Amino acid sequence: MQLLANCQVDLMFQELTAKPEVQQLLSDTAAFREMSEGYADILDHLPDRVAEVGNATISQVMRELESREGLVRGCSPS
Repeated sequence: MQLLANCQVDLMFQELTAKPEVQQLLSDTAAFREMSEGYADILDHLPDRVAEVGNATISQVMRELESREGLVRGCSPS
Protein backbone atom coordinates (compact mmCIF):
# COMPACT_ATOMS: atom_id res chain seq x y z
CA MET A 1 0.00 0.00 0.00
CA GLN A 2 2.84 2.39 0.90
CA LEU A 3 4.56 1.68 -2.40
CA LEU A 4 1.39 2.53 -4.29
CA ALA A 5 1.02 5.82 -2.39
CA ASN A 6 4.66 6.69 -3.12
CA CYS A 7 4.18 5.97 -6.81
CA GLN A 8 1.06 8.14 -6.91
CA VAL A 9 2.87 11.02 -5.22
CA ASP A 10 5.82 10.66 -7.63
CA LEU A 11 3.48 10.67 -10.62
CA MET A 12 1.58 13.69 -9.33
CA PHE A 13 4.86 15.56 -8.74
CA GLN A 14 6.11 14.75 -12.25
CA GLU A 15 2.84 15.86 -13.81
CA LEU A 16 2.86 19.07 -11.79
CA THR A 17 6.44 19.99 -12.66
CA ALA A 18 5.87 19.23 -16.34
CA LYS A 19 3.23 21.97 -16.65
CA PRO A 20 4.39 25.05 -18.57
CA GLU A 21 3.24 27.37 -15.78
CA VAL A 22 5.36 25.54 -13.22
CA GLN A 23 8.33 25.45 -15.60
CA GLN A 24 8.03 29.22 -16.07
CA LEU A 25 7.78 29.76 -12.32
CA LEU A 26 10.92 27.70 -11.74
CA SER A 27 12.73 29.60 -14.49
CA ASP A 28 11.62 32.96 -13.09
CA THR A 29 12.73 31.91 -9.62
CA ALA A 30 16.18 30.99 -10.91
CA ALA A 31 16.47 34.32 -12.76
CA PHE A 32 15.40 36.20 -9.64
CA ARG A 33 18.02 34.35 -7.59
CA GLU A 34 20.76 35.25 -10.08
CA MET A 35 19.65 38.88 -10.12
CA SER A 36 19.57 38.97 -6.31
CA GLU A 37 23.10 37.57 -6.16
CA GLY A 38 24.24 40.31 -8.54
CA TYR A 39 22.69 43.02 -6.37
CA ALA A 40 24.22 41.44 -3.26
CA ASP A 41 27.64 41.59 -4.92
CA ILE A 42 27.12 45.25 -5.83
CA LEU A 43 26.04 46.08 -2.28
CA ASP A 44 29.03 44.24 -0.83
CA HIS A 45 31.40 46.47 -2.82
CA LEU A 46 29.40 49.69 -2.44
CA PRO A 47 31.11 51.06 0.72
CA ASP A 48 34.57 50.65 -0.81
CA ARG A 49 33.43 52.24 -4.07
CA VAL A 50 31.80 55.20 -2.28
CA ALA A 51 34.99 55.77 -0.28
CA GLU A 52 37.10 55.55 -3.44
CA VAL A 53 34.96 58.05 -5.34
CA GLY A 54 34.75 60.35 -2.31
CA ASN A 55 38.52 60.37 -1.87
CA ALA A 56 39.07 61.01 -5.57
CA THR A 57 36.60 63.91 -5.49
CA ILE A 58 38.25 65.46 -2.43
CA SER A 59 41.68 65.12 -4.04
CA GLN A 60 40.43 66.76 -7.24
CA VAL A 61 38.84 69.65 -5.33
CA MET A 62 42.01 70.17 -3.29
CA ARG A 63 44.17 70.25 -6.45
CA GLU A 64 41.79 72.77 -8.00
CA LEU A 65 41.88 74.95 -4.88
CA GLU A 66 45.68 74.80 -4.75
CA SER A 67 45.83 75.75 -8.43
CA ARG A 68 43.52 78.72 -7.93
CA GLU A 69 45.41 79.78 -4.84
CA GLY A 70 48.60 79.83 -6.91
CA LEU A 71 46.88 81.97 -9.55
CA VAL A 72 45.71 84.43 -6.91
CA ARG A 73 49.22 84.69 -5.43
CA GLY A 74 50.62 85.31 -8.90
CA CYS A 75 48.18 88.20 -9.47
CA SER A 76 48.69 89.98 -6.16
CA PRO A 77 51.05 92.96 -6.12
CA SER A 78 54.41 92.40 -4.43
